[in-house]
Amino acid sequence: CLVGLRFSDVILVNKEKRTGDYLKFQDIKTGKMIVAPLRERAIKILERNNNRFKEISNSHFNIRIKEVAKQIPMLQEKVEIHTTNGGVRKDEIVSKWEIIGSHTGRRTFATNAIKAGIPAHVVMKITGHKTYAAFQRYIRIDGQMSAELMMNEFKKIDGKKAA
Repeated sequence: CLVGLRFSDVILVNKEKRTGDYLKFQDIKTGKMIVAPLRERAIKILERNNNRFKEISNSHFNIRIKEVAKQIPMLQEKVEIHTTNGGVRKDEIVSKWEIIGSHTGRRTFATNAIKAGIPAHVVMKITGHKTYAAFQRYIRIDGQMSAELMMNEFKKIDGKKAA
């Protein structure tokens, strides 16, 4: 959730892929070059781990992240999820911790970046999404947040006109 990368790319991070405050590497899924900025917290995590992560499978990581998430009181809240398999829709109610996985961090990164006012096309360069339609599925912004983001932009525009 700090860098917005796929698990398959994060797990391969090493000192050769890091240049100061950036990661530069070829994306495993698309083959495109990605240059991802590292926030201070991400840098501290990397440095604490000698610029690499312990090798772990995605499935094992997801098991472990659920174990941690299960202990967080706010993630005990129940939510309704909808899935479709073979054209058959299935609705079920689960605790939030049950649906957390490695991809949750990627979605969190994308949503937080958009909330911070970073343009979608810029975020997509980091996340590696090719189309806005694919990227849009990552964003979790409700009507109130949309209105607040738009109001912030209006204030910037109005402030520029007044100057």
